Amino acid sequence: TRNVVKMPDGSLQVGANRYGTDGANGINNRWLNSTDGGLNWTALATFADTTETLSVSPGFGADATLAIGFGRFGKGVRYSTDGGGFWQPSNTGLADLRVNELALTTDGTLFAATHDHVYRAAALGGTWTEFETGLEELSDLTTIHYTEVVPGPDFATDGMVFLGSYEGIYRSDTAGADWTQQDLYHQRLNRQVAFSPDYARDGLIYFQNLGGGVHL
Repeated sequence: TRNVVKMPDGSLQVGANRYGTDGANGINNRWLNSTDGGLNWTALATFADTTETLSVSPGFGADATLAIGFGRFGKGVRYSTDGGGFWQPSNTGLADLRVNELALTTDGTLFAATHDHVYRAAALGGTWTEFETGLEELSDLTTIHYTEVVPGPDFATDGMVFLGSYEGIYRSDTAGADWTQQDLYHQRLNRQVAFSPDYARDGLIYFQNLGGGVHL
């Protein structure tokens, strides 16, 4: 499926396939924007390589900040502070440029999940640092290990962030400084973590993996 994101202003943005290809319509390397619910689309940017993930700043309405990764194409991270019009690289310290997932947090911290590593930067354009204390040894059954990183809705105060990987689901309450594997263990590329819109009241978190269903 494509990366389709509803922006805080109600518009939609769509980018390329994740872990797949789609040459039929030729938009693998473009980010598109719609302001009418998807009836019409306008290209915001065209890249030399296929993009695979998009992260929208929680404060997009005020800072217009976006970040994209190029997945298996190995081009690292680019970010925009004008809603997608102009993009610049942010790869200092990023030894593994195969960025599968990005997450912008409420305090400006940025996480990146790559094929082999997990990184954190204090801000866009800052230096990336590996944060992997507590992660188990990587399996030799796949070359794509870390596929999802999702900060909690109160990350700025509690430092909670989840990491999805082939080796299982991890949680950190120290902004990624250390990780604890959760009792939900499934070696099927854990790809999605979602917090309930009413998480503050119901405390619900959903996990989804490749072929293994949805876990609550």
